[in-house]
Amino acid sequence: TYNSVINACARCGEAGRAEHWLERMLARGVAPGVLTYNSLINACAKSGDISKAERWLTAMPAHGVQPDDVSYSTIIHACGTR
Repeated sequence: TYNSVINACARCGEAGRAEHWLERMLARGVAPGVLTYNSLINACAKSGDISKAERWLTAMPAHGVQPDDVSYSTIIHACGTR
């Protein structure tokens, strides 16, 4: 699934690649969920781009997805390891 690929990218800190797979997902009409966004946030955090991680967090509600505890804790952890 797309989420599995995006999560694999996140584990490697490949934010650009994760975003590429999100674009493919959207192009095929597959709606991202909280897991998708959490993986994107994690990818950005692992790559050191905290600002981009925060942008994905704030974009979630506009796309009909509410952040959860994992969304916020990933951002908090990323900020703590800056």
